[in-house]
Parts: sequence; C-alpha cells; structure tokens
Amino acid sequence: MVFGVLAMLGSASNQSVNPPSAASTDFTFENTTTKAVVDQLVSLNMSNGLTVTNATDYMVIAQGLDRSMGAMMLYGSKYDRVPALRLTYNIGNLGDGRVRVIGKANMITNPGSAHEQSSDFTSEMSGHINGQLMTIRNQLQTKS
Repeated sequence: MVFGVLAMLGSASNQSVNPPSAASTDFTFENTTTKAVVDQLVSLNMSNGLTVTNATDYMVIAQGLDRSMGAMMLYGSKYDRVPALRLTYNIGNLGDGRVRVIGKANMITNPGSAHEQSSDFTSEMSGHINGQLMTIRNQLQTKS
C-alpha cells in the first residue's frame, strides 16, 4: 500500500536500512542528547512538508493530509474524505549519551474531529521512518 504521502515525503536517505525486522522502527543514537534528536526530527518532518503538532523532550508528532485516491477510498469517510498520516516518535534518554527512538505511523480517518479513528500504518511506513532516523544519525555524526 503506497499512497501519495510517500511521494510527498520523498526519499529520506540514499542508504539502505537493515532493521531487525521489516516493521521495526526502534533506533538507538549514540553520543547525543534527546534535545538534539528532537530538534532534528522536527526539522526533518517540517522539511518533508508535514506539520509538527507536538514536540516535547520525549515525543514528536507530525502529520500531513493524504489526498491520494487510494488513501481517500480506504481511509476517508462521509464526514471528511481526506485522511491524514500521523508519525509519532517516542524518545527516551538511556544515559551515557544514548537516546532511543521508537517510531509509529497511523492513518487517521476524520483528523482533528471528535470522531477521529486511527489505523496502524507502521509496517507500511517502517522503511521511511528508519530512513529518517538514519538521516538524523548521519547529521548528528557530522556535527560532532
């Protein structure tokens, strides 16, 4: 299932990502801080055309509308035919300069309404999420 959001987001990295499993989005950064990782996640998601709706020391949430025909047919509703892709990154400080990030993707029906419904989309987006995390790791290594 590839929707228009994937085309909008583009390729986050030219490097191949070899996660432990196809749907794994668990990543540990070395020699950095949670603030540096959060700042990079916010910047990268904004650069990819998503709106960052929440950013704290422990979580970043970004989303964008998916106007592709496939997404609207599968996840749209009579109330709001345009669903949103929401990326959530949970961030934890492991100590000793290690920061763990777990990414999750959801397709949201009726985004922003009282009738919002969420469908897990992590396995379909795991390659994109891991690509973003690899890009951030490379950027943080370049700065140090």
